[in-house]
Amino acid sequence: PPSASSPTKRKIYFVLTASIKTTEGETNVAARKMQYHRGILSLLNATKVLFGNDDDDDDDTAYQVVLVENNGYRSTYLDNYKSLGVKVIYTESNNKAPHDGRNMEKGEKELQDVQTCIQQLNMQPNDLIVKMTARYYLDQNGHAPFIDLIRQHFLSGRESSNNIQAIVKFGSYDRPSNVVVDDCITGLIALPVKVVMQMPTKCNPTYRPGDPIEWTYAKCILKELANQSNDQGEKKHIHAIQGPMGLWIAPAGTKYRLV
Repeated sequence: PPSASSPTKRKIYFVLTASIKTTEGETNVAARKMQYHRGILSLLNATKVLFGNDDDDDDDTAYQVVLVENNGYRSTYLDNYKSLGVKVIYTESNNKAPHDGRNMEKGEKELQDVQTCIQQLNMQPNDLIVKMTARYYLDQNGHAPFIDLIRQHFLSGRESSNNIQAIVKFGSYDRPSNVVVDDCITGLIALPVKVVMQMPTKCNPTYRPGDPIEWTYAKCILKELANQSNDQGEKKHIHAIQGPMGLWIAPAGTKYRLV
């Protein structure tokens, strides 16, 4: 067994967020099912790129793929992915009554869903969450630039030699940025559990219900990580992605574009 002074192994949780029935109404259920299938398989392919086909407990860094859906506790076609090693979790965030006369925006519900996963799976503060919108899919069959950054910063024994704690594409889908700004793309993002649990208000006191959740992710990552230091006094850094991240997105429906 490890000694008391041995470092705790970081676990990586790949969390896919889904909503089979949206509050806006679903016009093509079959199309959404196909979108989820493509997105989930692209992420599973990425884990094979990172970890191979071995059991995750035999790797230097353990991992778990989690699929969370927010229309209540029931059986759906998403349960079929359990046979591929995916942990499926259901929440009620899409069924909540409007608050202060308004429905929560999608990003707020996704954040609540991710926080539910943290609690149910007993994730630890320094564990890493790779959050991905399940309708989107990774480029190059999982060999996307974002996945290369996961390997570079969190695998192959590199954690002791660098201080990266989050991987972020700043800016928006329409205006991605190569520099740090108070906005980011949350369709694919990597950050530690301890930051997610501070959202939305503890790390962003100016947050108001209805604000784009992307602003909160960016502000909280910058506040919680940009100025921290480790035991050796070295600053912990955020990897701001330069250029494309390798994610095919369709924010408005079924028309995809690469970011």
